[in-house]
Amino acid sequence: MAKKKTIKQLWADAAEAAIIAAGEALKAKRGRETSAVARHFRLTIYAVCKWRSRIPIERVIALERLGNYRVSRHQMRPDIYPKEKKAA
Repeated sequence: MAKKKTIKQLWADAAEAAIIAAGEALKAKRGRETSAVARHFRLTIYAVCKWRSRIPIERVIALERLGNYRVSRHQMRPDIYPKEKKAA
């Protein structure tokens, strides 16, 4: 039986997926996504690596757009962006 992931693990997984999606959108080579995202936002690679614990609120929407919406803002920060209700 698989062990249930904690909130921190889920956030880390979503952050990793968002950074990879954004890096791919920037046409970064495999394994260079973090540096491509850092260059795009004019940050250090270290700053972007810290996002794996929690993406800063001011970067969530920009990262979502940059990654072509492959990872939603809700997945990145469910504490700030609750799941949207479907229209009837």
